[in-house]
Amino acid sequence: MLSWYLVPHVWTADLSKGKQKNPKGLEQYVVVGLTILLMFGGPVMLSYQLVEKFEVNYWGCFAASFFVQFTIFVVDVLFIDWFIYMVLKPKFMEIEGIERADDLWYHTKEGLGGLVVGIPASALAAGIGFWLAL
Repeated sequence: MLSWYLVPHVWTADLSKGKQKNPKGLEQYVVVGLTILLMFGGPVMLSYQLVEKFEVNYWGCFAASFFVQFTIFVVDVLFIDWFIYMVLKPKFMEIEGIERADDLWYHTKEGLGGLVVGIPASALAAGIGFWLAL
């Protein structure tokens, strides 16, 4: 949400239908990099802690990592995209010249793509966390 407020054009370039160029530069790398770090680093640390404290096997780490990814998907689609973006419609999420994507199916479809990518990412995060704990 903070990145939507501070640098919204990073997230809206794909919604502009060619009207807005993809942003380049430090702010894009920082915003996207921090997002990926949090979405990947969290499951790695969770897997590490599960092995250290509860002696969970790899598949338990994978299930926990995927649960984190699934929770991110649900929060993104239902809370951020639907409730905040479509119901509350805050002004900072509206950018002049860019049509609003008020279709829940569009947001769900985009989120499902991320969830599919979350399967191998969860497997990798679980493997790294499991390996670090050995």
